[in-house]
Amino acid sequence: MIFLDLRDRSGIVQIVSDPQRTPDSYEQANALRNEYVVAITGRVTQRPPESLNPRLPTGEVEI
Repeated sequence: MIFLDLRDRSGIVQIVSDPQRTPDSYEQANALRNEYVVAITGRVTQRPPESLNPRLPTGEVEI
């Protein structure tokens, strides 16, 4: 799995890329570097309780 922090003017949200579910997207995510400009399509979901991040306003969700 790859975990990316997607940042825009409204804040940060974590992107999760799973090679088992989306192998093509996983390969693309693996090639990303800091400050790349990207467009993400996905589903916003609740994070599991052990993954919550109270330090972020979006720390309860991931894409």
